[in-house]
Amino acid sequence: DMVSAIDRLKLRAQPDYIIAEPVGSCTDISATVLQPLKKLYGRQIELALYSVLIDAKQAGALLRLYEQAQGEDPEFSDDVLYIYRKQVEEADLIVLNKADLLAPEGLESLRSALQPCFSQTPILAISALRGDGVDKWLDLLAQEAPGGRKIAEVDYDTYASGEAALGWLNASATLSASAPLDWMLLAQRMLETTRHGVQQAGGRIAHLKLFLTSRGHGHVAGNITSNYGPATMRGDLTPEVQQVSLLLNARVEIHAEKLRQIAEAAIHSAAAEYGVVALVSTIRSFFPPRPVPTHRFAQVAVP
Repeated sequence: DMVSAIDRLKLRAQPDYIIAEPVGSCTDISATVLQPLKKLYGRQIELALYSVLIDAKQAGALLRLYEQAQGEDPEFSDDVLYIYRKQVEEADLIVLNKADLLAPEGLESLRSALQPCFSQTPILAISALRGDGVDKWLDLLAQEAPGGRKIAEVDYDTYASGEAALGWLNASATLSASAPLDWMLLAQRMLETTRHGVQQAGGRIAHLKLFLTSRGHGHVAGNITSNYGPATMRGDLTPEVQQVSLLLNARVEIHAEKLRQIAEAAIHSAAAEYGVVALVSTIRSFFPPRPVPTHRFAQVAVP
């Protein structure tokens, strides 16, 4: 479990700080994780401010969550949007990442637009890629300020419905090429082909993530976080390498089985286009079950 993993890290690496990223929908973290940690392990673990990171390029969608109450057409279903709202409402600190993708005036306008929606929560802009603002963020985390200051009111029936609307997918494959290849272009093509399939099926993308790697030859990573806009690509993989491993992860508002069909077809279609043989070793799609936390605190705990 998490506490055991922290204990192992303390013994092996003796870190001053540990940054932990939750998986899944990352909702109701304060009541189900932060408060139990403070109450049960307060002498061993001191929590920093709970940061919720938002893609600055996608933060406009967060604003639309509130505008939709005024009658605009939703990007996701109401139950899925409910999960996103609750993620941000429980933040001690909102961090707008990928700030380098916005002009300074655009970033300031975004911050000004978000602040009234979260008037009690500081909003910080960073670029993890360039390092801009990261030191300031880490300085805030290093302050002796207790994390988990808020608990969101969460309706677990709505939460469960939102979870059930989002299909999850995990896939792995081996890709084999007989000639030098621009692996980043292939990775981008796979992502965009998957997105096109989702669009055609009427689905809505929360995220698509792809990772190509070959030991000793580098890696390529890419992600897409909406139905529109370019894929974000990074990394470098030696063109002459003949075999690479593929990992694909997706979360999409669509039926899980349909998501599996789209992803598998995209892998084979893009591979064939580039003269690559794709051998899919695992592919699993599913809807997550209803969340059943071990602990859920109704009030902020005092260590």
